[in-house]
Amino acid sequence: MWRHRTATAALLGMTVLTVGKAALADVTYSFTPIDVPGAVFVDVKGINNAGQIVGSAFMVTLPVPVGYLDTGGIITTITAPGYAVVDAFAINDSGQILVSAIPNGSLTTATYVDTGGTLLQIPCCFGLPGSPNAINNSGQVAGSYDAPSPPQLTAGFVVNYAGGFVSSFYDPNEPYTFVTGLNNIGQVIGNTCCGDSAHAFVYDLGTGTFTTIDDPNGYETYVTGINDNGQIVGYYWDANGPHGFLDTGGVFTSIDDSSYLEGINDSGQIIGRTGSNDYFLATPVPVPVPEPGALPLLAACLIGMFAVRGRYRWGKRT
Repeated sequence: MWRHRTATAALLGMTVLTVGKAALADVTYSFTPIDVPGAVFVDVKGINNAGQIVGSAFMVTLPVPVGYLDTGGIITTITAPGYAVVDAFAINDSGQILVSAIPNGSLTTATYVDTGGTLLQIPCCFGLPGSPNAINNSGQVAGSYDAPSPPQLTAGFVVNYAGGFVSSFYDPNEPYTFVTGLNNIGQVIGNTCCGDSAHAFVYDLGTGTFTTIDDPNGYETYVTGINDNGQIVGYYWDANGPHGFLDTGGVFTSIDDSSYLEGINDSGQIIGRTGSNDYFLATPVPVPVPEPGALPLLAACLIGMFAVRGRYRWGKRT
């Protein structure tokens, strides 16, 4: 009997070792709070491939919000000589930051690209009011502006921040086209309304085509960030409120319930906020899963184990 137990234990040991050998496949997330010391409210807008995060914060000691840069938890206030920086919208991999700022002595806010503290105003938007929201590594800036004539009341645009028109576009089926993101391969994302409901879209600068994005779990879908892998983050609404999602090639994955996702980089790091306005960085953590070859071996081990036990029982009966 001892020999049979030893054989069974050996087979079980093989099974445990086989299952323990793993490959990295599924992904979960670790969540890190985003906080600015001395702030009563923190907003998060953009993240680059180095994990640098930008946004704005309402400080206890200041009458207006200030833009900030979060580099690995080290917070730096975004400043430029001669300007009051009131918000930061996006950051590219070169560290250029899209900001809104008020020149000293002025009451008018304009949008600039901040390169190491030097501001260059965006040539926006064909002389009409507009809102730049995204910047890529080529220095292209995307956003929305008041369209010159109905039925399109708001349209999207892309310009080179150093000067030069790239594109103006709108969804022909909706009066409002709001741009929220731009990647380095010519994909622009945003949201449209206000027909039957709000929808999201991807606009391809190369082909000039719109692709509608609708999370099947909700009745309204909003997108906020896109990386160079074409992964898109945003949130949808259902009867229970907002839910953050990741769209990978049309496959929708819930990231965190009751949340609004705001941006994603090429490593899959996601920034967002909860329904209670707590901001976070979600970093993907690979989860070990059995290698495909481990499953047949596991089955063989189990069959062998029961065969040994069966022979032992049969021997006792005879």
